[in-house]
Amino acid sequence: MTLHKSLPEKRYGSRSYFAFLLRHNWPVLITNLVLLGLLNIVPLYMFVGDEDVLTLSQIHLLNNMLEFAQILRAANIIAGSLLAVVWGCGCMSYLNSKTNVHFYHSIPLTRIRQYAYESLVKVVSYLIPMTLVTLFSVVILGIRVQWDAGVVLTQLGGLLCAAVYFLLYFCITIFAASYTGTAFSRILNAGLIVFLPSAIIACLTVIWSHNAVYSVHDWAITAAAEILWPVRTVYVAIGEYAPVMRELLLAAAAGIILWVLGGLIYRFRKSELSGTPVISRIAAAVLKYSCMFCASVVGGMVFEAIAHGEGWFICGALTGALLSLMLINTILTKSAK
Repeated sequence: MTLHKSLPEKRYGSRSYFAFLLRHNWPVLITNLVLLGLLNIVPLYMFVGDEDVLTLSQIHLLNNMLEFAQILRAANIIAGSLLAVVWGCGCMSYLNSKTNVHFYHSIPLTRIRQYAYESLVKVVSYLIPMTLVTLFSVVILGIRVQWDAGVVLTQLGGLLCAAVYFLLYFCITIFAASYTGTAFSRILNAGLIVFLPSAIIACLTVIWSHNAVYSVHDWAITAAAEILWPVRTVYVAIGEYAPVMRELLLAAAAGIILWVLGGLIYRFRKSELSGTPVISRIAAAVLKYSCMFCASVVGGMVFEAIAHGEGWFICGALTGALLSLMLINTILTKSAK
């Protein structure tokens, strides 16, 4: 059944469009349910039913349950982040085709509503299975450990962190989709959004410091790194038993801001630019010169490590900048010039 035949012709409105998306998004929901169930309920049930675990004392049992809940926490956060990127790349995929984008933009709905409904359906398709998995896993744990607050809260905290970081990385991918026109460019820009701000700060720190190794390590433990590098907040959240509210609030705030900015860009983007790697000249310039700056610093450090001297650092910086410029131009314009 095609989209043309599925949608009401005269009575078409926002509710029917949202219901249409929900009905046709069932493969995503089932996939999330199966993956999350295999990741949580199956190993948890096997661990609780293990004969060696059943013979443990109450104290040792609680300690083992806490450690196992921590492992599930890390697995859920990583899996949620990866699923967010996958479903984010599939969301609004019509932006990568000039033929499809004209049809979708001809639907009698504002672009803001289209943007909101398309992204909301993907989020709901993740949150519903996550809620079901949370209920089942908490019941299994609660019955086995007599509803010990520490174990139950650890499991709940891990699933909460997974949901928050799913939203963060999903919003990052959606934001990248708002100013790109190809699937490869969407993935590439999502990765740059995650790593590029922290890489720029690291390169600036290297330039300002004489001891490059110490300066990078010292920068990595600052608050700026935690704010500008989402991967570090995931690492911090994985390493704690209780929900890290500061990291969760930062992740949620960053996701909301990027989602709103993506909607504003999507509202004014031109349909005929679909198929173009980056539709905005400003975004292309920011990405190009930011990557050139980082590549020049890395190239200078490599050359200086091989042959000491400021001249070698300058030579390496120029080489890195030139190679990165050719690579970025090849991606953006399909030409190294």
